[in-house]
Amino acid sequence: MPKPFVHRVVNDFVLSRFFFRSDHQKVKGWLNNSLNKKWKEFRLKLWHEAEDPLLSKEDIIKNAPEGIPMDQWALYVNYRFKGETKKFSYFDSWALCLRNQRIRGQLTLPHTSGAMSLARRRDLMKKMGKEVDRGKVWTETHKRKDGSYVNDQAREIGINVIYEI
Repeated sequence: MPKPFVHRVVNDFVLSRFFFRSDHQKVKGWLNNSLNKKWKEFRLKLWHEAEDPLLSKEDIIKNAPEGIPMDQWALYVNYRFKGETKKFSYFDSWALCLRNQRIRGQLTLPHTSGAMSLARRRDLMKKMGKEVDRGKVWTETHKRKDGSYVNDQAREIGINVIYEI
């Protein structure tokens, strides 16, 4: 979504009509994420309704959905026909899983935090009453449940982090 559009929608329509107890920047961020998600789903829905392997790119462009300007539809169809877009298609999840598996295998220093971000890990540590700093977060994300490090390299770095604190 273009930023000027999001700012206009948030300022003119949302903030003028609703009261939020949160910071306005947080509200804008949440609304922007929500709009982006809905916009992405809408584009994919349009594409899957219009996509036909028997039609050429020009034929798909000529059959623009109702309410979509022809120039914008042509740009979107050209984007969808690019090699990079086809390569990482939303529905080609198996290829994406294999790619991610290969990339994970290239990690030299694995961690134990899974999909949890460092910010969420810090918040969790604060809620549990633990002291939070860079070194402690790093140590916690590179140790197993039994207290051992994930590998020797992580152990060496962990020892250095402990002595620096």
